Amino acid sequence: MTVKDLVNQYPGEFDIVVDERGNSSNIYGEAQRLSDDFTEELAAIRGDERLSEVGKKDAISTLVRKSQAALDEWRTATQGIFDSLLEYHNGGIRDAVATLRDDSENQSLRREIRDAAKGMDANQREQLYRQGDATVRHALEETKAISISKDGAVLYRPYVKQELIQETLLQAGREAVPETAYAIDNARASEERFHILAGTLGNDIAAAAPDAVEPEITIVQPAEAR
Repeated sequence: MTVKDLVNQYPGEFDIVVDERGNSSNIYGEAQRLSDDFTEELAAIRGDERLSEVGKKDAISTLVRKSQAALDEWRTATQGIFDSLLEYHNGGIRDAVATLRDDSENQSLRREIRDAAKGMDANQREQLYRQGDATVRHALEETKAISISKDGAVLYRPYVKQELIQETLLQAGREAVPETAYAIDNARASEERFHILAGTLGNDIAAAAPDAVEPEITIVQPAEAR
């Protein structure tokens, strides 16, 4: 599948990405320009009657390496824009999470929640944490269950696991600023399409001289962790 095949298959999906500082990349436009430049130079080499077969092979290998370098430069610059954009929007989610924590400073209410949680088992406390508001979550986060082991050691365990805390806070932050959550999802989708497009272009280039560069992997996993 070529760059044009991809764009024809997903019309309108390859868009312009812009970070918060105004840096931008026209994903399809740049990929198409690189593809067109490569295709035109490749055709010129193959049609040059002054070159021997060996000369054509060497010229094509040189062209492939040059085009791959240009592709890598564009890919690095565009990835930097995505990284900056996602970091900016993730900052908005982190700010929302911090605000949710700050809003839950009612000490007496949190104390009542902790007292009620003492009579619950681990599954009930986890369900309470998932369904509760910021005050409930904060109360459970700062509480540890105390138990005595068979050898007499005192054991302290959190009421809720750290993974659940992070997962729930992130979701709460996304719900608090849905426009930011949408921007993150949209940027990640564009980033995934960008990697597929860049990988396809890399394969198109490499196919002209397989020994000149390593083939691309066109399918990548999105950066869910960011």
